[in-house]
Amino acid sequence: MPTSTINAFWWRAENFGDCLTETLLNHYGLGVQHAHPYFAQLIGVGSILERVPQGFAGYVLGAGLLHEHSRCELPEAKLLAVRGPLTWERAGRPQGCLFGDPGLLARQLLQQAPKKRYKLGVVLHYADQQTAAFQELAAAHPSDVLLIDVRRSPADVIHAIDSCDGIVSSSLHGLIVADALQIPCAWKSAGEVLGHGFKFADHAQAVKSPRKPLDFRGPLSLVTVLSQLTPPPPQAVSAAAELHDLMRSLPQRLQAEPRLPRLPWLRYSVAKVQRLLRLKRAA
Repeated sequence: MPTSTINAFWWRAENFGDCLTETLLNHYGLGVQHAHPYFAQLIGVGSILERVPQGFAGYVLGAGLLHEHSRCELPEAKLLAVRGPLTWERAGRPQGCLFGDPGLLARQLLQQAPKKRYKLGVVLHYADQQTAAFQELAAAHPSDVLLIDVRRSPADVIHAIDSCDGIVSSSLHGLIVADALQIPCAWKSAGEVLGHGFKFADHAQAVKSPRKPLDFRGPLSLVTVLSQLTPPPPQAVSAAAELHDLMRSLPQRLQAEPRLPRLPWLRYSVAKVQRLLRLKRAA
C-alpha cells in the first residue's frame, strides 16, 4: 500500500509508456496524483522535459527531451535520472544523475514470467498503428507473431512482450521493455513518431546499444524480420539495478526533502500572461 502521495507530471495519453510513471511509483510504495508541471514535485517518464518550466524545483526521474535542438535549463531542480546522455548533455551535465528510462524496471512489474509463446512480438507506436506489412505478417503467422497494443496497461504490455522471443517496435518503450527483459529486438522506423529518432538514440546510448532504425517494407518474411533482430544490451540490466536502488530510496528521500513547488499559482499565471503576450505579438 502507498505510504504517501505526491504530485507528479507525465504526459497523459492512451499509451502504456506514458502510464509507467504512475504504475512504477505505486509499485515502489508511493501514491501519485497527476499534476501540471508548475504544481508537481516530480517529473516522470517520457519525452516531456520541453514542457517543464525553468523554475521547476522538484525531482526529475528518468525523463528526456524530444528534440535534438532542445535545451533543458532547470537550475533549481534535482535531476536524479534522465533517459540518456544526449538529454544529460542538453541539461548541463548535472552531477550525480543516472542514465536510464524507468521503463528499464519492467521486470519489477512482472508478477510471473510468462511462457514464451511467440517467435515475434510487434509493438507499434500509437501513431504507427496502420502499418499494413506487419498486420499481414501477423495474419499469415497467427501462432508465431503477436501484435501488441500499446493502449493496454503497462502490466499487460510488459507481460505480452515477455511472451515473445523477439520484438520489433516503433514505440520507444517497446524497445526499452525488450532491453529490460533481455529480448532481442529491432527498431522499426516510423516518420509519424515525433522527434526524428532523438529519443531512440538517447536510450540506445544509455544502454550502449548500436541499434539503428530499420525500414521494414512489405510484404515481409518472418525469417527475414527475425534475422534483423539485435542482441539485448547487457548495460540495460546494470542501469535497471541502479534505477531500482534509486526507486527504493525515493519514498524516504521525498519525506526528508519533499521539494514542494513554490508559489505555483503565481508562476503559472505569469507564464500564461507571457504566453498570451507572445501570441499577440506574433499575430
